[in-house]
Amino acid sequence: MAKKVLALTVCLILMLGLVSASSGNTVNLQVEAGEFLRELNIYRGYPDGTLGLERPISRAEFATLMVRITGANVSSGTLTFQDVQSSHWAYSDIATASTNGWVNGYTDGTFKPSGNITYAETLTMLVRVLGYEGEVTGEWPQGHIAVADNLGITKYLTLDRNHVVSRGEVAVLLREALFVEVK
Repeated sequence: MAKKVLALTVCLILMLGLVSASSGNTVNLQVEAGEFLRELNIYRGYPDGTLGLERPISRAEFATLMVRITGANVSSGTLTFQDVQSSHWAYSDIATASTNGWVNGYTDGTFKPSGNITYAETLTMLVRVLGYEGEVTGEWPQGHIAVADNLGITKYLTLDRNHVVSRGEVAVLLREALFVEVK
């Protein structure tokens, strides 16, 4: 009887550990993912040595990450976005991401490089960079979110489509995207 109680107790502890790991501590997931990406030289951090995981991420920063995760040759082409000058620190990365069809601007001809990126925009760009744009059906962004869900990119993080993502949240999504087969 004591062995059965012990076995049941061990099973319950393991199950509770799985529940708390999957639903609880997203901060730990973000730190782990951020450090994983730092090891791969995708996240480089700030001069003070931190990754700034709590900070929102800009559209320019995310375009730069897309170039880093793909290892794409950086483009020296010209951009048609009226708000991205050739002197902008991420000009070449934004040009590369635009040339490859990973990013789009807004209908007013801008890219808003300093603007924060939303959950829906992040997933849209990840679906595109992974080559799954052709599998998207339906309206934006639901179609892109559904494909990202199916690919497992969102298995640890599901947010409102308009949520402004942090560098930590992006780290979790990017880490999962790295394990998706590229089309």
